[in-house]
Amino acid sequence: MKRKCFLRKICNLFFFSLLFLLFSEVIYAQRITISGRITDNETGAPIPFVNVYFPATTTGTVSDFEGFYQIITLSPMDTLAASIMGYNTQKVPILPGQDQIINFIMSPSVISLPEIIFHAGENP
Repeated sequence: MKRKCFLRKICNLFFFSLLFLLFSEVIYAQRITISGRITDNETGAPIPFVNVYFPATTTGTVSDFEGFYQIITLSPMDTLAASIMGYNTQKVPILPGQDQIINFIMSPSVISLPEIIFHAGENP
């Protein structure tokens, strides 16, 4: 009889502990949505297929044809970055725990290459 009562207490304790852990995770995990638009600095045109991500994580998304993006996270983050080939990467601080609209205005990266000269030689 005592053994049944002891097992029942253990089962109740386990059940309420599990219930507490599940609800504490739901309360702690706040869903944060960050959205915006990515445009070119010189023309104002939207830039498609820009990588928008949280640095040092695997959480990210890509902007659509009109330059719009939306990224959702459950983890608290402090920086959002946008990068694409041909443009300078931008990093913007974000406010933790708040839904936000962050628009990126990307400036083209300029790379000067040295001059290459070809001299015509003999035909082999």
